[in-house]
Amino acid sequence: MVSCIPPTCSLPEPAATTLSNLQSIYAGSCVQGTPSEYEHIGDGRCKDANGGSLDSEVQVDENQGFVMCNVKCNLNSNCLGFTFNAQVQVCTLWLEAPGSVDTSVNTGGVIYQTCWEKITDKCVASDCNDKGTASGRGSDEGGCQCTCQSGFTGDSCETELKVKTEVGIRGTTKADVEANEQKYKDAIAVSLGVSNSTVTIISVTERQVDVRRRRLVVTEVIIDYEVEVNSVQEKNDVVTAIEDESTFKQTLQEDISDEGITGVTVEYITKYDPCSRITDCSSHGSTTDADSRDGCMCTCDVGWDVEPDCSVAATDTTTSTTEEADASKSDEDDEDIMVGFLIAGGMVLVGFCLCVFFLFFWGGSDDEEKGSKQDVEMTTPTTPDEGGGNIDEMAVE
Repeated sequence: MVSCIPPTCSLPEPAATTLSNLQSIYAGSCVQGTPSEYEHIGDGRCKDANGGSLDSEVQVDENQGFVMCNVKCNLNSNCLGFTFNAQVQVCTLWLEAPGSVDTSVNTGGVIYQTCWEKITDKCVASDCNDKGTASGRGSDEGGCQCTCQSGFTGDSCETELKVKTEVGIRGTTKADVEANEQKYKDAIAVSLGVSNSTVTIISVTERQVDVRRRRLVVTEVIIDYEVEVNSVQEKNDVVTAIEDESTFKQTLQEDISDEGITGVTVEYITKYDPCSRITDCSSHGSTTDADSRDGCMCTCDVGWDVEPDCSVAATDTTTSTTEEADASKSDEDDEDIMVGFLIAGGMVLVGFCLCVFFLFFWGGSDDEEKGSKQDVEMTTPTTPDEGGGNIDEMAVE
C-alpha cells in the first residue's frame, strides 16, 4: 500500500465500466503499489452486510475524481468502499466502524452516486497452487473455486497426476540405456501395470560409485522416469508399488531381463516430487522447479522474501527486531540500575570505614592521654615525713 499521493500526480478518469482496468492505469501513472479491485454493489450509499449504516469520510480537497476517490480508499486500511458523486464532485469513503452517515452528497433529494465495494479477498492463481484458474472470493461459502490445469487435481490443484521415479542400475552404461530407451520404458510399464504410452524417461545420467568392500569403482546409471496417471487413486497405486522397494526392484530387474537386456542389476528405486507453492514455498511464493531433490527455488510474494522458502513475513522480522531492541534496551537499563546500586553501596561502605577509622584513632588518643595522666598521679611521691622518708616506704618497713 502506498503512503502518499504525489502532488503532481494526474490520473485519467475512466468510466465505471473500465474500473477493472485500474491496475494498468496505476502502473502507467505516478501512484505506486497494487490497487484493490472493486465490485459495483448498487446505487446509493454503501451499507454494511446487514443494511446498516457505516461511518463515512468526505474528501473535500482539490483534484477530486472517480479514480482519485478509488486511490484514497486504497490508502485507507479501514475503507470498505467508496461512492463518488459526479454532480458535486464529492468523494465519500465508507469505513468499518458503524456510526453516522454523512448526507452532504445529496443534491436536491437525488443521489447521484453508486457504491463500489473494496475486494480484499478475491481469489487469485496463488489460491490454486499457481496451477489453475481461481474464481469467487475467500469469504464465499466454500471459499475459492479452482479450475485446475491439465495434469493437476484437488480443491487447490495441489495434486499433480504424475509420479516421478529415480531408478539406479548397474551392469550397463548411459549410452546403452539411451540406445535401448524403449525397452527400459516397456519394462517399468509392465512392472507398474500401466500403459507404456504413459511412461516418459526424463533423463539418463551416470556416475562412478566406489564399492569399498570390493575395492573397485563401478558405473551406476540413473534413470529418471515420469508416469502419467488419470486419477488420485491410480497415482496412489503406483506410489504404493514403488515404495515396496525390495519387491519392486526384483520385479523390475526381471522385466528388464525379459526385454532382452542381461547383466543389469537394479540397485535402488525412489520417488521424488516437483516443487510446489503449497509444499515448498510456504504458500507465499511461486515456483517452476520440477525437481525437489536438490532443493526448491521460490519466487516469494511481496513481503515474504525474508527466507528462501517464503516462510517468514517481513513484518515478523520487523517485530522481532523491535522486540530484540526493546529487550536489549531493558537489559541495558537493568545493568545501569545494578551499576547504580553497586556505586551507592560502595560509597556507603567507604563512608562506614572512614567513620570507624576516625573513631578508632581519635578515641584512642584521648584514652592514652587519660591513662598517662593517671599514671603520673599514681606515681607522684607522697609528702615526705619529718624523717625524710615516704609514707609508703615506711609502711613496707
